[in-house]
Amino acid sequence: FEDEAGLVSTNADFPSFCHFFNKMKHAMLLSLLALACTVTPALSYFPEEKGILELNPSNYVAAVRQFPYLMVEFYAPWCPYCQTFAPKYEDAALRLTTTNSPAKLAKLDASRYATFAAQLKVQEYPTMYFYRQGHPLLYNGQMEIVPWFDGF
Repeated sequence: FEDEAGLVSTNADFPSFCHFFNKMKHAMLLSLLALACTVTPALSYFPEEKGILELNPSNYVAAVRQFPYLMVEFYAPWCPYCQTFAPKYEDAALRLTTTNSPAKLAKLDASRYATFAAQLKVQEYPTMYFYRQGHPLLYNGQMEIVPWFDGF
């Protein structure tokens, strides 16, 4: 058939145009995906139990970098003080989660990763470090940490 400009077009041209358009669309989507991967910092996955991140030497630094406010408990499962503190820490994690706080709670089994804990100067259980924008502060306050977090 002939259009107004006198150009002849056939239906045979239409499928090749659609194929070309689909290839361009896919190429553009792949380019955008690649760009998003380079611009957006990768967020690491951390296993959680009752709202508390479970850290180990492999993911510790990533957690400190990823979360602007991070409290880390270095504990030993056999420690009676850690066992007494655990329900309070879980309550604090629940409160922080329900209030959409930017603060996160984490724990690291210092008896399992003793060499790593020693490098961080952990000498007793529980030892608490609070990281604010990646900078550590030793927390040596009461076992009631939720009111302390309210200041952040």
